[in-house]
Amino acid sequence: MTKHALLIGVSEYTPDFKHLPAAVRDAAAFRALLRDPKLGGFAASHVTLLGNPARQEMEIAIESLFADRHRDDLVFLFFSGHGVKDYDDPLGRVYFAARDTRKTPNGRLRIATAVAAATIHGYMEDSRARRQVIVLDSCFSGAFPQGLSVKDDGKVDIRNQLGGEGRAVLTSSSALQYSYQQDDENLSLYTRFLIQGIETGEADADKDGIISAGEWHAYAKREVQAIRPAMAPEFYPGREGYAIHVARVPPTMTPTSDAHGPAVATSGDPGEAYRQEVAYLVHQGKGKISIVDRIVLDELRDEFGLDAAMAEIMEEQVLAPYRKAREEHRQRRQRYARLLRRLLEHQGGELDKTARATLGRQRERLELGEKDAEAIETGIREELARKREQEQQYGQALRELMQGKEFLLPDELRERLSRIRQGVDLPEEAIGRLHADMNKAPLEPGQPFRDRLKDGSLGPSMIVIPAGKFLMGSPEGEAGRFDQEGPQHEVIFANPFALGRGAVMVGEFRAFVEATDYRTQAEEGKGCFVWNRDEGKWERRKDCNWQSPGFQQDDHHPVVGITWNDAMEYVAWLREQTGENYRLPSEAEWEYAARAGTTTPFSTGECIHTDQANYDGSRDDYADCGASTGVWREKTVPVGSLPANPWGLHEVHGNVDEWTADCWHGNYRDAPTDGSAWDKGNRGDCSWRVVRGGGWVDEPGGLRSAFRLGGNPDFAFSSIGFRLARGL
Repeated sequence: MTKHALLIGVSEYTPDFKHLPAAVRDAAAFRALLRDPKLGGFAASHVTLLGNPARQEMEIAIESLFADRHRDDLVFLFFSGHGVKDYDDPLGRVYFAARDTRKTPNGRLRIATAVAAATIHGYMEDSRARRQVIVLDSCFSGAFPQGLSVKDDGKVDIRNQLGGEGRAVLTSSSALQYSYQQDDENLSLYTRFLIQGIETGEADADKDGIISAGEWHAYAKREVQAIRPAMAPEFYPGREGYAIHVARVPPTMTPTSDAHGPAVATSGDPGEAYRQEVAYLVHQGKGKISIVDRIVLDELRDEFGLDAAMAEIMEEQVLAPYRKAREEHRQRRQRYARLLRRLLEHQGGELDKTARATLGRQRERLELGEKDAEAIETGIREELARKREQEQQYGQALRELMQGKEFLLPDELRERLSRIRQGVDLPEEAIGRLHADMNKAPLEPGQPFRDRLKDGSLGPSMIVIPAGKFLMGSPEGEAGRFDQEGPQHEVIFANPFALGRGAVMVGEFRAFVEATDYRTQAEEGKGCFVWNRDEGKWERRKDCNWQSPGFQQDDHHPVVGITWNDAMEYVAWLREQTGENYRLPSEAEWEYAARAGTTTPFSTGECIHTDQANYDGSRDDYADCGASTGVWREKTVPVGSLPANPWGLHEVHGNVDEWTADCWHGNYRDAPTDGSAWDKGNRGDCSWRVVRGGGWVDEPGGLRSAFRLGGNPDFAFSSIGFRLARGL
């Protein structure tokens, strides 16, 4: 009686198949095992290793293995590589791929380039050897035309295609799944445990010193499924196939039972005894050493007189495969979770039949059990639910901040945003999307909003002004009227637009200056004009600028001491920061919004009061209406500190005069009727720009909705600021 083995490993394939780096190493590992006289007991000359063979070479070697054998011979065939099921064949025949196996352009197997299981079965049937062991560590896949689906149970019929009397067939899997996954550093999982079962003697279940095919399979299956539950090694024994002797356990490894169950070597080798105890405890602990196990092992190490460092090395050797398997399992779970998350997000949380089928195939490919998949899906659904809840929470808080009526500075807005973000666990991508979605939402008349700047902060508070029409200018009988306020003419706004709810604040202008290192014209040496109360006139002071206007201001006050050109620089920066069409308002837009549907001199009615606006209430009254209250603040007040007009604009009368986009015209003859800014046409003078609204130095009549002045765009005044406009 002799033993003959053919060990085939195919790692390198044509581009039609994935490379399997460990396949040749699997075959080489089996050669070392079988040629070991204490384990496999095969003569070296009777063990043939075939690495990356071509199809013809592989088939000839298989034929030679089974030919000219005697009845009592043991024939061992090992194949590590790709197996392919042919769906064009109604019987679902299986083929084994060689290095030159090919597929057609549409995905069908070129049958002539692979070795058929039926051919191998024929060689086995013709062989006189009655003890045949076939080990297939293969990843089976389907070969069928691209674009077609196949109604199939996903199984490969190994029993009928390779089984037979006196034969034992062991397979890593019989399903169309990638049971062969491994990396460049290790043997495939199935081969690893087949070899381990013989080397350690742990596959000898009945402790008789002989490892049968049935014992070998049972051990490998148990160990594989402890790490990868979805992987299902199969065993197909013919009559007497279960009892075929595969290997023997050397006397030094013959186990006996100690008091608590694990195998302990009787050879007197304390190192081997310790290693077996570690292997037993690690196996019982599913790849981990518990605190109790640690105590037992420490005692055993001391009893055997082992060096602590050597004991640690043996433990690491035993634990390494489990750790690697756990890491591989974790990575497979991650890949499955990524796919599932994308499908759930794409389909709104409910998967259709096609997605479920795709997911099922990927689960099998990744060798994950149903419980694994269920746990992953439960976790992801809970995660997505939390994410939706947090997005809603953030969106609501963001909406309240962006549409709120508080006048907040950039730093205050950043602090509020930071507090909102600290309350949720959302990635920057999700936060950016929420901001973008909010920016895309339609804006309704009267709705406050803020745009997002590039650094994530928020811009000035704006409000939507409705489309409509009005009579621009003052009627001839209005008290305090000037000819430059007429003639009255109808202006129609076909579309809504937005205006700043208040004038641009010092802190907002400061953010622009700090971001750009901008210096205003006043700071460049021109200074600005300051009101001399004692002499009742404007005086230019070189030390006057937006940071030092001649009176106390904080960052919530309207910025003054800036020229029309300075205002345009700020507008250009804000446009670049937001991507929105920010600008100075046209004179028509300003008056339309200031009137807010009223036709009286002020949006407050026929009169105005220092409780409603910031102006010089110590000067002459307006039309004896009671506007002269004796109150004069002599400086600006914080933006938003006085009541808004009917359309939500604060301090539109008084506090600061406001630059507009228009060139100066002495009257409204031939003025635009669509609300646009008026340029040089009709004798326009762009060396002067229109100023509206009145300021803290003005008497009541200068605050009327129709009142207008011209200002040099290069001059800065301690009572002139600006309000923003934005297209929608």
